Amino acid sequence: MSSNLKRVFLSKNWRWWKMDTPGALKASHLPGPAWDLVAAPLLPALEALAAVPGVHQVILWGDSLHAITTQGAHTAESLQAALGAGGFGSTRVEAAEPTLEDVFVALAGHGAAAGGVS
Repeated sequence: MSSNLKRVFLSKNWRWWKMDTPGALKASHLPGPAWDLVAAPLLPALEALAAVPGVHQVILWGDSLHAITTQGAHTAESLQAALGAGGFGSTRVEAAEPTLEDVFVALAGHGAAAGGVS
């Protein structure tokens, strides 16, 4: 959907917050790539992943997780290894397209980040 938008306006507390193209918002507010992850149990996996260095944010994404990592910090294999080291045996990690929701979560300061779940 965001590929159809020319400009996106984000407001916070009814005030002008950010406006730009979807691509520019993603490039300027996300530190690196997005990942879709499947692991169980879900909430402990979210907390474990949030504690991994280089993981910028993790959110629940339906019945899976969605993470943003620092550029160059991780591959699908390194994230899968981190989950495996945390005791999560059956996992799947795939590169994903960053979304405008990722930008909003980053700007709003929600999601899980190193140090805890907010």
